[in-house]
Amino acid sequence: MNRGRYIAYRVAWAGVASLVVTVVLFVVATSIGDLTDTLGGAESPPFPDAEAEFWDESDPLYVQYLDWLASLVTLDWGESLRYGEPVTDLVVERGKITAAYLVPSVVLGTALATLFGYVAAAREGGLLDGSVRTSTYLVLAVPNFLVAATLGRYLEKRSFSPGDEGYALNEVILSGSNVFWIGVAVAILSTHVAAVQLRQVRAQSSEYLAAEFTRMLHAKGLGPLGVARHVLRAAIVPLTSLFVAEVAGLLLVSVFVIEAVLRIPGLGFITWNALNFNDAPLVLNVTFLVALTLIFASLLEDIIAVTLDPRLDDG
Repeated sequence: MNRGRYIAYRVAWAGVASLVVTVVLFVVATSIGDLTDTLGGAESPPFPDAEAEFWDESDPLYVQYLDWLASLVTLDWGESLRYGEPVTDLVVERGKITAAYLVPSVVLGTALATLFGYVAAAREGGLLDGSVRTSTYLVLAVPNFLVAATLGRYLEKRSFSPGDEGYALNEVILSGSNVFWIGVAVAILSTHVAAVQLRQVRAQSSEYLAAEFTRMLHAKGLGPLGVARHVLRAAIVPLTSLFVAEVAGLLLVSVFVIEAVLRIPGLGFITWNALNFNDAPLVLNVTFLVALTLIFASLLEDIIAVTLDPRLDDG
């Protein structure tokens, strides 16, 4: 299978997988009943339309499913019972807050993992290598919610008045206090992203540093930066797979943890509140959005792999 056919196949697979996710979510939602009773959460707040069904239960199941599928495609995701606002507006508004710390965390964490992972591999067995590996184990051993709680409360007392409520939703993302809390989230999350990736970066770099082509590069007089560029380029395919397999899972869990502990009202925060208030429109659509993100992240991983590694073009 050549490169073009493989990419077409993976795009088709992503489409089918997305459709399967909608079926699974619909079956779960129609089978589980009232989320409030199931999870033991609070009763839904008295919004005027709080008693309205997410779909018309008097219709046949397949009609209910098709109605929901149509709403997904048209982005008409209904109104949140918890917040009394259109779900699409909430997702966009709170998604920006989540992205404000999530994107910098991924970029910074990946950069740190690449730098220290390669340096540790190049100094394998030395003091720097041991220090980097020990630091990685320590970061992974300490739960990030504990770090968030400890660091957040300490900085809150040191930097703000005792009555400060943390992230201010009525202010812009880049306001002073909001930037502070986003910075705390970035500092916590980026170190965990780096720790997850660093071990693999070190392992892959160590393997390629001992390869025949690396010795040839040294023999040709190529400097350390040139060698590092060739080694990391060779290791990018397995490292890309690592990102989707481990980092994506870490980020999904961390979004809920970081936002709950630091009181950052992002996408994870409102989804957790929606679960406790039986807000089916918000919960179902955000869950679908998360699943869709993972599916297309996997698709992007394969496209990057087949694009960067010519050996995959014919097989």
